[in-house]
Amino acid sequence: MKSIKKALVLVGEDDSAQRDILTEILELEGYRVLTAEDSPSLLRHLQQRPDAVLLDIIGVSNRDVMAAIRALPWPPAVLLLSGDAHLPELARSMNADAFLAKPYELDVLLGTLASSLASRQKRKRVPL
Repeated sequence: MKSIKKALVLVGEDDSAQRDILTEILELEGYRVLTAEDSPSLLRHLQQRPDAVLLDIIGVSNRDVMAAIRALPWPPAVLLLSGDAHLPELARSMNADAFLAKPYELDVLLGTLASSLASRQKRKRVPL
């Protein structure tokens, strides 16, 4: 079983500064990171089977992206990131594992990511 700290995280964020910061933080925490600046590049990176996707709901995410993620044989944990006031409702309607309102605290992001990955690992071990 893969260590959570060695998990592959796909960061879907259209703001290059946010994407770079998230990448640096996650790499410092021991995660392997892929980045996508838009929906087409995110869909291409899904072929690399990320363990989690941090997804900007406004710039990168849409229902087609969520459908593609959920159609994978072992879907990754999905954390939606947004400053949208309707984030909780959007996250529920998109069947996300978790959501964080921007701006978020770094320790909250890392804790939410770790718990989402741990939950995903448990789901993988349960035969369907």
